[in-house]
Amino acid sequence: MFILLRPIIFALIGGAITAEGLSLARRKSRQLSTIAGAHEGRDMEEYGIQMDASMRIKFEVVMVALQQAFESDPTRFRGSPDHPLTIVDVGTGTATLIKMLDEVATQKGYHWNFVGYDMDPTFIHDHCEKRVKRDKSNILCIQGDATNFMATPDSSSDPVPLKEYLKTVEGGKFNPDAVIYYSILHEIYSYPQYRFMLNHVRDSLSAARDLLAEGGVVIIRDFVKPAEGTGSAGYAPTFDCRKVPEGPGGAAGSPPECAVKRLDVDTEMKINDKDETASLCVADEGKKSPTEADSVHRLLKVFFDLASKEEMRGDSPFKGRVRTPPSVLSRVTEHTDRNGKEWSCIDGIFKTDIYEFIFHKDYYDQWNSEMNEEYGYWTVNSAKNILIEAGFGEEDLKRFETVKNEWITQHRLTGQVKINGKEHYPDYQLLVTAVKPNK
Repeated sequence: MFILLRPIIFALIGGAITAEGLSLARRKSRQLSTIAGAHEGRDMEEYGIQMDASMRIKFEVVMVALQQAFESDPTRFRGSPDHPLTIVDVGTGTATLIKMLDEVATQKGYHWNFVGYDMDPTFIHDHCEKRVKRDKSNILCIQGDATNFMATPDSSSDPVPLKEYLKTVEGGKFNPDAVIYYSILHEIYSYPQYRFMLNHVRDSLSAARDLLAEGGVVIIRDFVKPAEGTGSAGYAPTFDCRKVPEGPGGAAGSPPECAVKRLDVDTEMKINDKDETASLCVADEGKKSPTEADSVHRLLKVFFDLASKEEMRGDSPFKGRVRTPPSVLSRVTEHTDRNGKEWSCIDGIFKTDIYEFIFHKDYYDQWNSEMNEEYGYWTVNSAKNILIEAGFGEEDLKRFETVKNEWITQHRLTGQVKINGKEHYPDYQLLVTAVKPNK
């Protein structure tokens, strides 16, 4: 079925992203999020443009995942007027994914409903509602918290469970069949109100499972961290606070009320099997850092400086987590390759630090906000543990594999980053389809 859809997919890419998504975002006035601490200091319009840049990959991944998830039930996949297929896009942002999926459904004669769900009012009102929903009755744009799916359909009302609210809309025809988390769980982990603990990722996945109709699916694509060779050193412990009482004195997040829980560390994704450090070379392409440095090795040093000093928010996941000593970062060598490209190299950087740098380096204009997020927040094994704790059985994980993001590899790694002298990168994203079984 996917082969038949590919001409439609590629025909939509230019119109949905370039003509309307990106140009509109650039024309609109720049606004900052009003969510306290969630996007502190971030230009939300520029952030939306950056997120839409890799939309072709996102769109194809989601389409394939949906088709595979419902391949045994094509009637449900196509939907019907009485029982449309309903897709919840968590962290919908500019809602460009919904726009593209809706256009495919319209052209193919499918009956699909969509819920654009985001905690940021700018994305919900200025993008999802005004640009994508307009007067379409099959699209809802709802502001709410993704850790518990408590929604605020009306900004003046108190939060209500999204599941209960959807039962009141269109006679209950927005009964979710799929919940999409595309590069959003690391943000749920990193937001300050969530205390940088995997417990909140688990809580979100558990709430998503409860939201789904029977036979529905959770689809995840997000970063996964390459494991260290000798264990979990360098990563803060995760606190298991499920037994902590609610109310005063029972807040989750600090010992001794919370038991320290170190999750398993897998070994199949090591950058180097022999040790925990590696050499990092970065191509000097004339990019400017926040301090107007004129070379990439200065960009790298500013990154590590920000990650360990007071410029970072006090409760940032990076705070105190950079392991590479400053003395190592000062030993920079430079060389020009046979093609005339200049490289700045540092040997002996811890691989956990390399991982965070290479995926943050292109956000140098917004480091003070972007570096409050940690990308490598779980390993393959800990991800599986979290899904099981969220209520999915191991047999419910219909797809569970590590992958690379073609767009990121092409535009942000190849020709720009070498690890141990090679342009070879471990799988750095995890792709999951988890099914809520029928009773």
